[in-house]
Amino acid sequence: LAPGQGDELEALSADIRELKRLAPAAGKSLRVEVVGHTDELGSEATNLPLSRERAEVVRVRLAALLGDEIELTASGAGAASPVREERSEEDKEANRSVTVRITLADA
Repeated sequence: LAPGQGDELEALSADIRELKRLAPAAGKSLRVEVVGHTDELGSEATNLPLSRERAEVVRVRLAALLGDEIELTASGAGAASPVREERSEEDKEANRSVTVRITLADA
């Protein structure tokens, strides 16, 4: 994690807790998946494990903040699911990231 992103994870964990609290009233259950991404540099054999590792680092940090109350999964997308089309170094940097997918499913 980059400096300052710990605060972002704390805010995200508060939002996740609130969604978890509200979901049953709508007949829903909460699912949280952390997905790692990479830029196009390197092979898929390198990028896929790297993206999984990125996701796992964030999953572990979120789990420490949330405790056992919410199940978190982690996966890696490698370069197959870019956050941005890579036209610049800034775009590549954006793709070296992690996204958190929060979904509500029928309970």
